Amino acid sequence: MYDFPALFTSFHQQKLGTQELLAKPVIRLLDVGCGIGYFPGLVVEELRRAAATLDTIEYDTIDISAYALEVHRKNLRAPFISNRSFNTSILNFREQGSGC
Repeated sequence: MYDFPALFTSFHQQKLGTQELLAKPVIRLLDVGCGIGYFPGLVVEELRRAAATLDTIEYDTIDISAYALEVHRKNLRAPFISNRSFNTSILNFREQGSGC
């Protein structure tokens, strides 16, 4: 099993060191083929077990299923916050709700 608490904590500490002027450093993550949110749920459990605390992880998602993106947003828990969602296949890249 990959050590996600150590990974995200190290990102957080790097942000604190390089961006001292920011009150809350932010980690941004892109999940391609996110499905209904299984991955961030596993990470949250690993962070909890390791007693790791992070301010925020901004979470962008890409999936071919609009339903999966909707469920994913509803299932997301702290420290993850939903940022942008893209409902797309490889042939049609478009931000959900953009109307582009």
